[in-house]
Amino acid sequence: MSHEQKKIRAFELVTPVVDDEASEEEKKFFFDFLETDEDVRRYFEEEQLIKKLVKRHGRYHSAPPALRKKISSTITHLAGQERLFSDDGLFVPFSIRRTPDIRRIAAIAVAASVLLSILLYLFLLLNGTSSEQVMAEHDRPSVEWMAYHHYETTRGMSLQPDIPPLPSDEMSSLLAEHFNYRIDIPRINGARLAGVVDTEFVPELRTPLFVYEMGPDDIIYVFALPETDLEQRLVRDPDAVAHCVTRGDYFVSTMRNRDLVSWKWNETWYVGISRHDGETLAALLPE
Repeated sequence: MSHEQKKIRAFELVTPVVDDEASEEEKKFFFDFLETDEDVRRYFEEEQLIKKLVKRHGRYHSAPPALRKKISSTITHLAGQERLFSDDGLFVPFSIRRTPDIRRIAAIAVAASVLLSILLYLFLLLNGTSSEQVMAEHDRPSVEWMAYHHYETTRGMSLQPDIPPLPSDEMSSLLAEHFNYRIDIPRINGARLAGVVDTEFVPELRTPLFVYEMGPDDIIYVFALPETDLEQRLVRDPDAVAHCVTRGDYFVSTMRNRDLVSWKWNETWYVGISRHDGETLAALLPE
């Protein structure tokens, strides 16, 4: 089976896997493929999140008879539509079968992701749930989870800096004026500062995102968060807080498959994340 065919099959299995309706063989295929494909993994995680939210906060009401009749009619109609199969027996929806280009598949993934995001937003709006509650089990999201989330969802995209790389004094002045708190600019050995992006780290908390480039596919993110606002909206790893006391201290934590490096300069808390392991990234930081 080609990668394109596997990807189509993986997308078909997202909902059965999330609903625990897939067979053991299907689950093995799905999770093996998940390790190799970012599009399917993100779609899977978004559907997991929506199901979790609906289960936790949803209120259930019986659908009106007319709506139930319409849904039943639509399901019957779809079930009777023609299905096409590839030579190896893989079910392929007709619209995809006509255009098996991987770009079409990617477009479907993007469209599905956008639809899930819209559904998530509507759910939060209707149920009075803040986006902070979505991001963690706590009443506040964790700094580590949010840094990981921003890195994974924007890595590889061309981020347009709100503040281009400038001489240190000039950039420091612009940052202080723009964000209204003192920010020391990290200098990472061997990396070029590509610019600073004004980022909504969590709702009502905008922070500078320093973007560094060490190579074409080697990007380092560093977030700088004011401690005063940080404590009101986020939770930190207590070990990191206890460890990062003097300017030379740093702490390495892990979020899923990524290491994060935390440190404190004056009243600003920094979190760096990249494809490197934590000790390697920490070694690139200035003393």
